[in-house]
Amino acid sequence: MSESLPVRNVASANAGRRSRWWLKPILSVATLALLLPVMEIGVRLAVPRPPSWLPIYRHHPFLPIYTLQSNVHATVDTGDSRWTVHTDDEGFRVGRQPRVPDERPVLVWLGDSFTFGYGVDYESSFVGLLALAKDGRYRHVNTAVGGYGPTQYRQTLEYLLGRNLRPRVVLIGAFLGNDFLDVIESKDLPVREGILGNEGGTKSILSQHFHLYRLATATMHRLHPYGVRQHNLDLNTEVRAWTNGELREADSIFRREFERMAALCQSHGVEMAVLIIPDGTMVDALARGASRSPDGARDQSLPLQHAVSAFRDLHIRYLDLTPTLVAHPVTETYYYFDGHFTPRGHALVRDAVVSEWRDLLLGP
Repeated sequence: MSESLPVRNVASANAGRRSRWWLKPILSVATLALLLPVMEIGVRLAVPRPPSWLPIYRHHPFLPIYTLQSNVHATVDTGDSRWTVHTDDEGFRVGRQPRVPDERPVLVWLGDSFTFGYGVDYESSFVGLLALAKDGRYRHVNTAVGGYGPTQYRQTLEYLLGRNLRPRVVLIGAFLGNDFLDVIESKDLPVREGILGNEGGTKSILSQHFHLYRLATATMHRLHPYGVRQHNLDLNTEVRAWTNGELREADSIFRREFERMAALCQSHGVEMAVLIIPDGTMVDALARGASRSPDGARDQSLPLQHAVSAFRDLHIRYLDLTPTLVAHPVTETYYYFDGHFTPRGHALVRDAVVSEWRDLLLGP
C-alpha cells in the first residue's frame, strides 16, 4: 500500500507551481518573437504582399487639399483585386503605356475614387475604356482623386481653367455614397510618405513594413468582408437628416458647388454634364424593392432624389446610372469588400455613357 505525501510537501509543490506561473507566457512570447521574423521572411519569399493602400499622394501645390503625385507607378492589393496606378507629369491618372503626342481637343473628367477607377487598372476603368476607344474625338484627361467631393471638383476646375487649360467638355462623376457629406468635411488631410491620412501610428508602421501583417489583414478582409450593404453612410438614408440635420446644409452646398461649376463652364464656352454614380447599397436595395424601411424613417434612394432635383433645378445635363446598374447583380458590378466598381461595372458604365452621351463624346 502506497503512502500519501505529507500535507506539507503537497502544499510546497503547489506553491512552487504557482510561483512559476509566469514562465509559460514568457516562453510563449519568446517563441513568438523567434517565429515572427522567420514567418515574415517566408511570406516575403513565397507570397509577397504589395501595399493595400495608395502611397501616391501629396499636398496640392496651390490648393488647400491633397492631390496625386506626378509620374507614379504603383501596384496595389486591396483584398478584392490587385491593380496598378500610373500618373503623368501633372499627376493625372493614365494607362500603363506611355502616351503619344495627342493634338485632339480635351475632355476633362472630375470626380472621386469611382471616376479615378479605384480597384482596377486604368485600361479597365470606364474613363480608360472611353479614352482608348478608336472613334474618340477627344483626349480624355482624368483629374479625379479618391476622397474628393463637389467642392474639390470645383476647386480643381478653377485651377485648371486658371492654368489656361481649355477643355471642350467637362464631365463630372458624382458619387451618391458620400458626395453630399464630402461638402461639409475638410479635405486638408495629413500626407506622410505619400500615404493619405498617415499620422505615423503603430498600425501604419506595421502595414508599411511587414508583409506578414498585410497578409493577415487581407485574409481577415476575405473572411469577414464589409459587403456592399454596409458601404453606404447611414446618415444619407435618414429622412429627418435631410430636413433638420446636417444634410440639409450639405444639400444646399452641393447645389451651390454644381451651380458654380456650371457657371464656370458656361463662361468659358465649355459643355458640362454630370454622371450620377449610385453606391452598391442603393443599387442592391432598389433591385430588391426594399429601398424604404417599413417605418419610413430611412430611404436608400434619398441621395438620388436630391441629386436629380438639384440638377433639374440648375438645368444641368445628367446621366443617372442607377437603371443600368439595377438591371445587373450587384455582386457582379461592385467589389464585395471595398464597394467600388468591378471591371464589369466599369464596362456597363462605359456602355451607358456611349449610348446616352454620344454627342458629347464625338462632338458636333
